Amino acid sequence: LYADAGLLAAYAIAASGQNLRKLEDALLAQITNLAHGRVPYLEVDKVRTQMLTAAVLARQTPQGQADAIGRAVFLHGDAAEADARLNRLQAVRISDVQRVLEQYVLRGKRVTIDYVQGAAA
Repeated sequence: LYADAGLLAAYAIAASGQNLRKLEDALLAQITNLAHGRVPYLEVDKVRTQMLTAAVLARQTPQGQADAIGRAVFLHGDAAEADARLNRLQAVRISDVQRVLEQYVLRGKRVTIDYVQGAAA
């Protein structure tokens, strides 16, 4: 059974010729600031509300409901996980986000992919 391991992606776009290592360092500095800095409650509430709204809107069609239930069964072996996920999302606090960023992003393994546009064909 595949269990959802999670994925977090952060990206930055730079003008041609910019130093990609400096860009990566700046992006990591922003993530570090989020993990260790003060984040206003309203910002966390805004993101949580956006995520909940997207999840609820996706379930307004039979296909969306089937997708949520199918994903819950496939990833967790339990259809009830679809609703449990929404409940857990409602309970997320900034301390949870900061703990996860510290443990899995700042002290975890990272993969960096540099995409540089080549010359026009």
